[in-house]
Amino acid sequence: MSPETKLTAQETKEAVLWVAKEMLRTNLVEGTAGNLGARLPDGNAVLTPSSVDYTEMTLDDLVVTDLDGNVLEGERGPTTEKALHLSALRLHDDINATMHCHARFATMFALTRQSIPAVIEEFVVFVGGDVEVADYKTTGTDELADEVAKRAAARRDSPHSRRGQRDVRRLLPFRPHREVLSLRPRSRPGTAR
Repeated sequence: MSPETKLTAQETKEAVLWVAKEMLRTNLVEGTAGNLGARLPDGNAVLTPSSVDYTEMTLDDLVVTDLDGNVLEGERGPTTEKALHLSALRLHDDINATMHCHARFATMFALTRQSIPAVIEEFVVFVGGDVEVADYKTTGTDELADEVAKRAAARRDSPHSRRGQRDVRRLLPFRPHREVLSLRPRSRPGTAR
């Protein structure tokens, strides 16, 4: 576990649920598309479930797995992209949360196989430079997970060709500074809007 992880397991689950709902509210996903994962204080992961409407999702719907994907807690199956999330968490101790969404502009770059250029100073400061497009791999496969985790070593964000955006964060709650690639939360989980 990264020394930056300061949330309890309950707070992490609440943050994951909040961000899942924010993904839908801010149009980063539609329907049940997209998914999230986060490292828990004990080293396991909490993942969003597969095919559950974000408007109806509750804390009880979230799934806890070990980093090998074995379900430890939850009634539902984890996201079909569990390998993607778990690979990033397993290979990078400093990554504490992962997001797969379909942000409109990141998806456009991925579809055209163009890197997202760092054209303003803030982008360089908060993202670290240009964001490469990952090679296309089939959804839900270990090959996709390995490709994205490999890209995360050099950059913490990597749009995946023809699939949309993989936004990897160091910790929850998500930082609002990553304007092109991130949610812009108005409040933290558990606080008034």
